[in-house]
Formats: sequence, C-alpha cells, structure tokens
Amino acid sequence: MVARPAMGAPYGGPTLAPLLPLAPSVIGRILREIFSHADLPKYCKEENGAKGDPPAKLDQVSCAHCDHGAVAAVHCALDNHAGVILQPHPDLIRWRWTESGVYTTASAYRYQFTRSCAPFRSAKFWKGHAEAKCRFFAWLALHGKVLTADNLALRGWPHDPICKLCHIHQETVQHLTLDCQFSTTVREQIFAWNGTFGVPPPPGGRSLNDWCDETISHIPKEKKREASGAIIYSMWGVWKERNRRVFQNTALQPTTMAALVKEDIAQRAYAHTQDPGDGSFA
Repeated sequence: MVARPAMGAPYGGPTLAPLLPLAPSVIGRILREIFSHADLPKYCKEENGAKGDPPAKLDQVSCAHCDHGAVAAVHCALDNHAGVILQPHPDLIRWRWTESGVYTTASAYRYQFTRSCAPFRSAKFWKGHAEAKCRFFAWLALHGKVLTADNLALRGWPHDPICKLCHIHQETVQHLTLDCQFSTTVREQIFAWNGTFGVPPPPGGRSLNDWCDETISHIPKEKKREASGAIIYSMWGVWKERNRRVFQNTALQPTTMAALVKEDIAQRAYAHTQDPGDGSFA
C-alpha cells in the first residue's frame, strides 16, 4: 500500500490518521456514516441562515452518537465497523437484477419500468383488425395516457373537466372510452351491426383492460381479432367525436357516430381483401 500523508489540523481540522490503514472502500463507508449522522442542518440554520452552506472545517461537525467533534465521530465509526473483514482480492461487482450478476440492457429496462406498465396482454389490441394509428390510440388508452381532461389538468393546460359527450360526469380516459353512455351506445350499435359478437357487457365498474378481456373471451377464436378491431374503432370514433365537439363546436348523435365507425371498419376490411383486378392484397 502506498503511504499517504496524514491530514492534520492545518488542512481542515482534526486528523483523520486513524483511517489511513484501512482500504479506500472502508474509508468511504466510514466517512459517509459520519456525514450522514452529522448535525449539518442545525449548523447551516444557526450559522449560515438561509444559505445552507456546509461546514467549512471538519471540527464543526458533531457526532450523532456521542455528541462530540469529528475525531470522536471517526472513532465511533471505527467501532461500528470493527467487524469488517477485508478479503485479499479485488472487489466483486455484481448486477443485482440478473441471476448471473452480469449487467444487461434488457434487465436495466425491465427494472426501470417495473410497476410503470399495466400487466395486461397486449395482443388483444396490437393484433386487432384496425389501422396502426387506431391500435396505438387504444394502447395509450389502456395506459391512461390519452389527453382527456384529467391528464390535461395534471399538465396545467386549459380544459373543461366535464365530459363533452354526456355533459354530466368528469372526463377521464376510463369514462370517455368505456363508462360514458354515449360510448356505450356506439359500441352496442357496432356489435349489433356485426351480429356475431353478441351483446357487449356493461362496464360494471371494471377497468378498460378487464372489460376488453371479458368481452373478447366470449367470442369465438376466429372472430377475436375482428372483435378487437371493432372495439378499437369504437374508441377511436368516440375520441374523434370528443375532439369535434371541443375544437369544431359541432356534435353528432350516437347513431350517426356509429355509422361512421361502421364505415371505417368496412373500409379497412375492403382494403385487406383480395382485389379481383390484380390478384394482390391491399
């Protein structure tokens, strides 16, 4: 070990010589404990007023255990770490978020987004028979990220808290896409028009994800993606109607809105059927 000079009183107060024989990692741990227990807020408040500057010298720091100066704080920290056993090999750095202890980018992203994304099956929307922009909107709605009145309020943006469709309840993503009577009427007409999806269940206080799972679970496998597309287009149509009322100050009835949604579904279906002219797929 390379000898290091002791930091005496001329260089900042009491000596830290008792720390020098220790490994740098142990010294750092001891010093962190000293300063974490130091009475810094009290000093800054009484001596420096509102500046909040840290003490200029180590002897101005008091020990939280024995209420003495920094030298006593060093000895207290040494006593607390008396049981530390050093190993004759370099420190081993392990990444705690993988079983192997080796860092991976995937594990870092997995840890970063823990509990930030709803644990639901995404295939019901990403594989639905709908345009990409509509599927993406449904994905945002499932995460509660659509800019309805509640999310506008969080950003401090101007908004009307009342739903523009029913003029009764507060506008939220859950209300606009599922609970609103206007949205319910549009969905019922879309399902009735198809004839093979049955009757959509009422919201019943369920979340949007739970309602979608329950609705699709009762539909035959070969029709699930088509039913997902109908739900997505219904949500997309309701969102466009909401924006029409906000920005254009015009309103459509639920039956008219349902007819527009049916047209979107029919156009998408026609675009994905075989063209008799050239035998290719759109």
